[in-house]
Amino acid sequence: MIGVPEDVPPTESDDNGLWEVSSDESIGRQKLAICYHGSEKDSGYARILATLGYFRGTVPVLIYFSREKRSVELPERCAVELNDDVLREIIRVCGSDNVVIV
Repeated sequence: MIGVPEDVPPTESDDNGLWEVSSDESIGRQKLAICYHGSEKDSGYARILATLGYFRGTVPVLIYFSREKRSVELPERCAVELNDDVLREIIRVCGSDNVVIV
């Protein structure tokens, strides 16, 4: 299984909140949300994690697994820097319809 190798596991949610962000979540700290149509076991997920690891920063990352209708907040070590170059690369890997700042 490909995953985030760290002592602190990701935080999961299967509350069927889907890909929409409530107004309560928009208050406070920004997060980068990525909708992923695969699973944690495939190479695409590993590619996303590698991309995130390259752009380390302070903005937390959420991954929404659309097939499973669940979201995972990645550990702090997967947080990214938000700037145009970083967003461009993440969008190149994930697709523009699958990346949003919440």
